[in-house]
Amino acid sequence: MKRNRQFLAGIAAIILLLGILFSFYYISSHAQHHCTDGDCAVCIGVQQASRLLNNLKIIPILSFVVAVLSVFTLERGSVSHFAKRKETLITLKVELLD
Repeated sequence: MKRNRQFLAGIAAIILLLGILFSFYYISSHAQHHCTDGDCAVCIGVQQASRLLNNLKIIPILSFVVAVLSVFTLERGSVSHFAKRKETLITLKVELLD
């Protein structure tokens, strides 16, 4: 199962990298484009590629927030586990003598 997730994560990373590279290429190759009308297919493609690159800026921020929240959740769970443990004579293994 772990190998499958690693493989899928690798495929997702490759697709993301290719999307970034092709967006940069498309924008740079059509930078000197001169529109003839308001409904230009090239301009729409450049806008979509630019939106993709702008939307990808938020991914590192979101991954940092998720990492911080997961650490705090794990810490809170481990602290509450120790807080719930009560010390009794049985847990201390005290021998009661008459």
